[in-house]
Amino acid sequence: EHLTRLQDAEEMKKALEQQMESHREAHQKQLSRLRDEIEEKQKIIDEIRDLNQKLQLEQEKLSSDYNKLKVEDQEREMKLEKLLLLNDKREQAREDLKGLEETVSRELQTLHNLRKLFVQDLTARVKKSVELDSDDGGGSAAQKQKISFLENNLEQLTKVHKQLVRDNADLRCELPKLEKRLRATAERVKALESALKEAKENAMRDRKRYQQEVDRIKEAGRAKNMARRPGGPTRRRSPSPSALDTTR
Repeated sequence: EHLTRLQDAEEMKKALEQQMESHREAHQKQLSRLRDEIEEKQKIIDEIRDLNQKLQLEQEKLSSDYNKLKVEDQEREMKLEKLLLLNDKREQAREDLKGLEETVSRELQTLHNLRKLFVQDLTARVKKSVELDSDDGGGSAAQKQKISFLENNLEQLTKVHKQLVRDNADLRCELPKLEKRLRATAERVKALESALKEAKENAMRDRKRYQQEVDRIKEAGRAKNMARRPGGPTRRRSPSPSALDTTR
C-alpha cells in the first residue's frame, strides 16, 4: 500500500510536471506571439508616424502654396483694378481727344473762313483803293510797297493756316498710337491749342493792322486827289468814309 501511494505520488508529480511544462510552452508561445504582435504594431505605429510627418509636411507645403496663391490672387486683383482704372482713363482720354479734335477742326474751319473773308475783303478794298488812285496814273511807289507788304503778310497768314492744317492732319494720324503716348500727345495737343490761339489772335491783329493800312492808303489817296483838284466839283468824287464803312 505504501508503494502504491508512492507510485501515485510519482505519477501525480509527473502529471503536474507535464502540465507545468505544457503551461510553460503555451506561455512561451503566447509570449512569442505577443512579442510578434507588439513588433508588428510598433511597425504600424512607426509607419503611421512617418506617414503623419509626411502629411504634416505636405499640409505645411499646401498651406504655404495656398498663401502664395492667395497673395498672387490679391496682386492680380490689384493689377486688374489698376488696368480697369487705366482703361477708364484711356477711354476718357480718347473721348476728350475726340472732342478736342472736333474743337480743333471747328477752330481751323473758322480760321479758314476768317482768312477767306479777310482775303476777299482785303482784295476788294485794295481794288477800290487802286481805282481811287487811278487818276494819278497808277499809284505811287509807296502805295505799291504797302500793297506788296499786305500781300506778303497775307502769304504768311496762308502759310500759318496750311501749317495748322498739316498739324491737324498729323494729329489725326497719331490718334491710333495715343494709348502708348498719352502724355506726349497731351503736350502736343496743348501746344497745338496754344499755337492755334496765338495764330487766331495774330490773324485778328493782322486783319486790324491791314484794315488800318488800307484805310490809311485810301485816306492818303483822297487827300492827294483833293490837293491836286481843289476846284473840281464836277469830277468824280471819292466815296465818303461812311460809304466805305458800309462795304466792310
